[in-house]
Formats: sequence, C-alpha cells, structure tokens
Amino acid sequence: MTLSRAIRWLAAQWWESAASAERRHRTLLTRLVVTVAVLVAVLAAWSWGGTLWRMLVPMAQPGWERLPAETRAQSESQFRLFVVQSTAAVGGTVALAYTARNYRLSRRGQVTDRLAKALERLGSDEEYVRLGGVLALEQVVQDAPDQARHIAQILNSFIRRHTPRASLDAPARAGQSSAASPLERDPLPERPAADVQAALTLLTRPSFWHRAHPETELDSPYAVDLQGLHLEGVNLDGAWLRGADLRGANLSDARFCGANLSWTSCARASFAESLFYKAYCEHASFKEADFKDADMSGANFSEASFWDAKLAGAGIRDANVSHARFDGTDLEDTDLEDTDLESARDLKVERLLLAKLSKSTRLPPPIAENPHIQERVEKCQAALDVRRRIATGGSAG
Repeated sequence: MTLSRAIRWLAAQWWESAASAERRHRTLLTRLVVTVAVLVAVLAAWSWGGTLWRMLVPMAQPGWERLPAETRAQSESQFRLFVVQSTAAVGGTVALAYTARNYRLSRRGQVTDRLAKALERLGSDEEYVRLGGVLALEQVVQDAPDQARHIAQILNSFIRRHTPRASLDAPARAGQSSAASPLERDPLPERPAADVQAALTLLTRPSFWHRAHPETELDSPYAVDLQGLHLEGVNLDGAWLRGADLRGANLSDARFCGANLSWTSCARASFAESLFYKAYCEHASFKEADFKDADMSGANFSEASFWDAKLAGAGIRDANVSHARFDGTDLEDTDLEDTDLESARDLKVERLLLAKLSKSTRLPPPIAENPHIQERVEKCQAALDVRRRIATGGSAG
C-alpha cells in the first residue's frame, strides 16, 4: 500500500469513527419515528379500517350496485387514476430519498478525499505545501461546518508540531542546550512561519471557534493550545482565544488588538512589547507573566489576575482593570495615566511608588490619601507636563 493510499485509508477511518456517534443518534431517532408511525397506522386500521375503506374505495360504499352503469364506470376510472397517481407519488418519494442518501454518501466521500489530501499536504517538508494544506482545511470547514471540531484538533496538533518550544529563561533567539531536539537547537525565529501563522489565523477565527465550540465550554478539548510554544511576533488581531492555554508561551512582540483572551491561562507567558489595544481579557490568569514594555492601553482586564506578574515599563493607560488582582505585581515605570484603579485589589503603596502616576490616575481612597503617593503623583505629573510641552513645541522651562 502506497503512502497516499495509507493516508486516505486512515482519513476514511477517522471520518467514520468521528461520525459514528452522530449516525447512531440519527438511526435511533429514525427507528423511533418509524415505530410510532406503524403503531399509529395499526391503531387507525383497527379502529376505523372499515370506515376508511368505504371512504377511499367507491366500490365498497353501500348502494354501489344501485348506481347507474355510467356513474359506476366514471367512479372506477377516477379511482384507478387515483391509485396510479398515489403509486407514482410513493415511488417518487422513495426515489428522492434514495437520491438524497446517495448524495450524502457521495458528499461524505468527497469531503473525506479532500481531507485526506489536506492531511497529506500538512505532512510535507515544504512550507508552501503545508500552507496549501491549511488553506485546503479552511475550504473543508466552509463546505462541512460539522467537521470544525475535528479540524480544530488537527490544527492544534499541526501548530504544536511545527512551532519551536519557548525558552523564556534565555535571551530571545538564543541557542538551546545540547539536550534539546534539532528543532529547538535552531535559533528561535522572530516571526512564526507562514503555515503556522495561517493555521493560527484559521484556528482563532471567531466564526471557526463558534463552529468548533457550539456549547462554549471553557475546558473543551478543542480549545487553542499554545502552551510552551515560541510564537514571537505572531499576529492575533481579532483572534478568539477564549479559554485558550497560553501557559509558558513566548508571545513577545505579538499583536492582540481586539482579540478575546477572556478566561485564558497565561501563567509564566511572555508578552513583552506586545500590543493589546482594545483586547478583551476578562477573568484571564496572568500569574508570573511578563508584560515588559507592552502596550495594554484601552484593553479590558476586569477581574484578571496579575499575581507576581511583571508590568515594568508597560502602558495601561485608559485600561479597564476593575476588580483585577495585583498581588506582588511589578509596577516599575508602569504607565497608569487615566487608569481607574479604585476597585483593583491587592495594590501596595510601595509598588505604586515605582509606577508612573498622574492626577488622572484613580486610586483607592486609602492609597490616594497616602502622602508618599501624593508626592509621587505630583512628581510624575510635573514630568508629564514637561513632556507634553516639548511634544507641542513649547518651552520646557
């Protein structure tokens, strides 16, 4: 058996196993409907059989023999025509059902064949061939939306196979230890490969996500899994990453504009120099995550957890951090201008004294009344005013 035939056979087996549960459900429902219909027909025949027979068959009606011969002949002709038309209708219905069944089988075979070819391309050593395989999977999803869940599993596996592991403890793009695999010993790339980026774009597209997660469960086995991967410079603008696993991933210099990261697990992930403008990150866990010099302005981090996270140099101006947790968070040089922190939890004075505050920063009353905080606000506001005058061409005094 050739490799191509083996792949197609495996794809067919996978398709059958994936659709078996759905087929069993449909078969059970069909049998139930047929049984009920038969019982209703038997009951009707038992109760009103004679009446129905006389209503449908004119020759069985009382007084038939007393009717004129011409009337009887006309009635018999009309009855024969009715029988012929009914038989033709039943035959047409059976033929239509058979045609529909053949169409479904043919369509299933076509999708299986297309899926097998896409899987064959994904296994290629050439990047452009793998990119074509990802695009082929996208077409399969459009024509067979019920296969989105299974294709989500394929894309997750493909991304993990073709993306190097993150090395967050070493400098970016540094060489790996000699014990690492050949893939991990290569210098880490500044951008994901084109096929990996295309797979991520498809996997995190909102329409695809909702097809793969009709119940919107957060612990779904089809959720995006980027745990421990090196994806520096990835573009996830508008991505739907709800409930995704990003733990330990290197997502520095990435784009998340308008992305949905609610309920994500991002412990020990790196978002250094990443852009989160207008991102939705409610209830996300950023425990020990690194946001150094990241732009988080305008994002929604309500009820997110930044426990022991590093926000040094990050910009959180005008972000929604209501009820977010900042226990042990590094706020050195963090820009908090126009940020409402009144409902934020676990804020510490000693850490806020290292942040860039302004008069537009809203702090909890006990912290805002602290004289050291007030002094820090005045100092940062003066520096901010100087920068604004310089930016507008005025005198710096």
